[in-house]
Amino acid sequence: MGFEVPPWKCFSVLMAAYPLTAVTPSKAGDFVRAYYLKDEIPMTRTIGSVLTEKIFDVVVLIAFSLLGMIYCQCYEFIWLFVISLALISLFVLVLRRGLSLPISSSWNDRIDNIALSMRSLLDNRALFVKITLYSILIWILAMLQILMFFFALDIDVDLLYLFANMPIAIFIGMLPISIGGMGTRDAAIIFLFSDYGTISELLAVGILFSLFRYWLLSVIGLLFMNRLTKN
Repeated sequence: MGFEVPPWKCFSVLMAAYPLTAVTPSKAGDFVRAYYLKDEIPMTRTIGSVLTEKIFDVVVLIAFSLLGMIYCQCYEFIWLFVISLALISLFVLVLRRGLSLPISSSWNDRIDNIALSMRSLLDNRALFVKITLYSILIWILAMLQILMFFFALDIDVDLLYLFANMPIAIFIGMLPISIGGMGTRDAAIIFLFSDYGTISELLAVGILFSLFRYWLLSVIGLLFMNRLTKN
């Protein structure tokens, strides 16, 4: 979007957002980044960048799940993911072309600022490909981490089955009905991987997921939150 933010500042902002991300439904705490960067970037533009990041995350997870389902011949949820991809594509198209609503010009300007991040990426194909590859790599590493949670409990789960079904559990954990997805995501893991372990073992996988991907980072993030808030 044309803004220069040092890598360490980006890292600090990401870490400082974790404490709120862990206790808000659907990881809504991520939008606090806009507050931390308000002196460098207009808040609506930072909100747009967070929204763009979430779109990339969702699309990559859907792609993983679709490929895994095709490999495992589990077609029960494919229609849901195809519809989701269609809706996301429509949403991105609207952001790309812009949308003038019958509201005040100031609010239309805010909406336009939110859409700037996605438009900037779509106008720069090389950067779009680069960000896509980064997103894929990040989620591959995340899936390998989750695989280690299963192995730590002596649960031998098929990797491609994990790629097919773990995104479903993650999406269920994003529903705005629990803190940090705990409970809903755990129940989904127990249901989806019931052929691989007992209820207590799979619950332990869910607890490890929450511990390492939310709570441990949140505790560390409190230090960054304290420093940025003071500044």
